[in-house]
Amino acid sequence: MKKPPVISRILATIFDFVLVAALCLVSLIPTIISLVNTLISNNNLNITALFISAFFGGGLTIVIIIVYSIVLPVYWNGQTLGKRF
Repeated sequence: MKKPPVISRILATIFDFVLVAALCLVSLIPTIISLVNTLISNNNLNITALFISAFFGGGLTIVIIIVYSIVLPVYWNGQTLGKRF
């Protein structure tokens, strides 16, 4: 079986990184909005909302990373989207 060239592996890794980073950023949009709102108006309700959104946004980010890095390659015979591309 012929190995793919090094450049294609590097491009696949960059593709995977950009895709996962974009998904994580999208999942953290409520946290970013809550942070800006807390910086503008610092009260207990905004601080609590920031804490809750950061907790769930971070948890969702961890789930995205685990699913993309572990679960996806298990079902696609060791391939991620970048390797398939």
